[in-house]
Amino acid sequence: MPEYYYFKRSYWEIFKANWGFLHFTGGEPTLALEEMDYFLDLLYEYRIPLFHLQIITNGYEKSEKFVQIVKDYSEMIKLCYLDKKVDMKYYVTIGVSVDRYHVGYDPKDALEYYKKELKGYAKV
Repeated sequence: MPEYYYFKRSYWEIFKANWGFLHFTGGEPTLALEEMDYFLDLLYEYRIPLFHLQIITNGYEKSEKFVQIVKDYSEMIKLCYLDKKVDMKYYVTIGVSVDRYHVGYDPKDALEYYKKELKGYAKV
């Protein structure tokens, strides 16, 4: 996928420097779902372990695809710990920025949505 060449190269270098820890933040991660999914595919393809994931969103969108991607990352982390009983709230964190700078929508709606949908998969 040539369109992902720079994404793959730059994120790969960052990931190697922070081995096992992955953080997605702004722009807005929920607008880059294909890239997040692609990066997970790379982790599996190259058998790179992932032990912690953090994503910060502004809560503009409530996305079922985002929920599924977080669940997929969560499952990968469980595999890396070789323990199906791992409490994911310590390893997958989703932050929703709830502040006065977001106008035209209420990020608390997304916060509550993600809390409900990701229960058992992430700490929101």
